[in-house]
Amino acid sequence: MKILFSLLILLSFTASAQTCHPDSLRTYEVRASETDARIAFELRKHFAWHNPSCQPKNLLLLHLVGTIDHPQSTTYFPALAANHGYHALSLKYPNGTSAQSPCRNSIDSSCFERFRREIIEGINYSPDIQVDTVDCINNRLIRLLQYLHAQHPAEGWDTYFSGNAIHWSQLVLSGHSQGGGHAALIAKDHRVNRVIMFASPNDFSEHFNEPAFWASRPSSTPAAAFYAFANLHDDIVDFPEQYQHWTLMGMAAFGDSLRIQGAACPFDHSHRLYTIDSRPGLAVSHSLMIRDDDTPLDSTGKAVYEDVWKYLLGLPCGNVGMQESRWKEKIRLYPNPCRDELFLEGLNQGFGLEIMNLQGIVCQRMSALPPSAKIDLGKLPAGVYVVHMRSKDGAYRGCRRLVKIDF
Repeated sequence: MKILFSLLILLSFTASAQTCHPDSLRTYEVRASETDARIAFELRKHFAWHNPSCQPKNLLLLHLVGTIDHPQSTTYFPALAANHGYHALSLKYPNGTSAQSPCRNSIDSSCFERFRREIIEGINYSPDIQVDTVDCINNRLIRLLQYLHAQHPAEGWDTYFSGNAIHWSQLVLSGHSQGGGHAALIAKDHRVNRVIMFASPNDFSEHFNEPAFWASRPSSTPAAAFYAFANLHDDIVDFPEQYQHWTLMGMAAFGDSLRIQGAACPFDHSHRLYTIDSRPGLAVSHSLMIRDDDTPLDSTGKAVYEDVWKYLLGLPCGNVGMQESRWKEKIRLYPNPCRDELFLEGLNQGFGLEIMNLQGIVCQRMSALPPSAKIDLGKLPAGVYVVHMRSKDGAYRGCRRLVKIDF
């Protein structure tokens, strides 16, 4: 018997009891030279967060800041992740020069990619940057993980590496500006859990009048795992240029871009979010989606984008829990496991459905279903799938995992 659909609520938007105690959050500051004696002394440090009171998600958030920025500038977002069961890191890496400087007007179509690869891998790809295998992102990351495990062996940092090999599939990569481009390119090379790009990528060529080629090339990480949050009024990176990158990355398959003002989590399940918040000051509108000093706070001192961040991280937010609960009570989905036919009852008029495999590829899509529906699954191979459902007016949204079997 081949295995096919187990009725579980998909973790992406499932409400769960918050077991973390924010007062238990631990923050570590570590110089790169402490993790590897070959790395020169630097004033700025890596930052790491772990909350031992949380049920661990066995996922590591790796955040990469933008050009000339430093990890201490961005703490709200990774601390939020850590207070929901993530391990979290913000890496100090060679970011003194933007890829835009040498590459925007370059006649070399591979300029952006080679510039980034040298920073990530430390191999001599580009004449415009000098980063070796000691100073590169990959070495700094593995050395930091090894150091944290040695210093705090009970905290589970060794979950994310074996020897000198990083367990990329357990990483959620996020980055702002230059860092967002690095996160996306790393995800092209390695299958990661999720990618979150703030105000990025920005590798747009004036010479070729198009995004860098690497944005459209095949990716080890499926398009379903890519998310972006930008500012329509970005004063550093042109929003339409970012939008072109997202389209080339396949993100249009998951709905149009969505303005967060006037919207609520789960933001119509869009993977391309933007704000229209515009603030004075150099690069403030470029950074207010993520950087502490620029992020607007509400009257209680909480970041106004906290629900957006939770959504981007795949965490419950807003009233998703209530919506999911109502959805579960209202709709019957059977049999599960199933064979060739799946029945649904209790639907509101206008409900739509998508069936996706675990690589994020939509295998079947239906819209405007009747109150009772029969779905033919005969053409789907046996395996595990995710059923995404939503009402036409957005009142109910949810996901269920199902298993299809062949007898």
